[in-house]
Amino acid sequence: MKINIIILGSLSLLFQYPLFSQVNMSDYTAHQNDTAIVMDSAKFLIELDAAIHAIAFNHKNKLYVGGKNKVYSIDNDNNIKTYATLTDTTNKTVIWGMTFDSNGNLFIAAHDRIVRIDTLGTPLTLIQEDFKGPCGVSDVRIDSANNLYIVYDNIIARYDTGLNKKIVVNGNDFNPTIKWAVGIEFDVNNEYIFVGDCNGKKLFIIPYKSNNYVDESKVIPSNWGQYLTKDEHENIYLSMHGPETFPEFLIVDRNLKKKEIYLHNRPYQTEGIYKKAIAYGQHGSYEKGIYCIIGNKVYVYPI
Repeated sequence: MKINIIILGSLSLLFQYPLFSQVNMSDYTAHQNDTAIVMDSAKFLIELDAAIHAIAFNHKNKLYVGGKNKVYSIDNDNNIKTYATLTDTTNKTVIWGMTFDSNGNLFIAAHDRIVRIDTLGTPLTLIQEDFKGPCGVSDVRIDSANNLYIVYDNIIARYDTGLNKKIVVNGNDFNPTIKWAVGIEFDVNNEYIFVGDCNGKKLFIIPYKSNNYVDESKVIPSNWGQYLTKDEHENIYLSMHGPETFPEFLIVDRNLKKKEIYLHNRPYQTEGIYKKAIAYGQHGSYEKGIYCIIGNKVYVYPI
């Protein structure tokens, strides 16, 4: 398989590159063309003693990660501190997804509950329910009107500011259906909801306020796509996993055109191969880009 690649940097040479061949890419960071970006490697950031599953930046660009029932903050010197601990009365609680609101409150999707942690690190369970699906409620986002959106099984639900629940997307309405919706994200203009259907190997792009979301949605194939994040340039990123010949991420631009990101030297993936939570931002003096959890480690992909 061959694709046209442009070397990013001082040169602008166009040439034919065999995408999956073993070549030395150490003398440059990335190449790209209309459909693919090929990067050399990701940069290791931190490793925790405990498993971690969720990652988010707050409004001050400080990095946080979540484990089973603990949230950790990471300072600019990569010191790790416990920020909050969730009370786990059912032994079901696992922090799968996190997002901050504009006031610095952290909202957590934790399998059987939705939790808000205030700026002092105090947790409050807002909703507790036996959510369906392999991981219960697995991700959470807040729209521009402060409505809370969650995803579980193949359902997207909205809670208004009074915590009244409404199912806004039912994956059974699609043909083929959404099999397992893992991650959720809004575009920067709040026009679309992006949903990573892991088992269905698809990315669903659903009009935010449509009364006919099935016919008006766009579906893009993915390789076990899971979690989503966005940058300031209206690009959406979907994490994916699989063999080395599979892309690391999928990018969808403002025109809903896709581009895949491949990594030549991948981080070693053990038990964390099934789980790749991501967040876009810039941690301290590190590069701006995608921050990705693999196992109990965090890596930086400069984009």
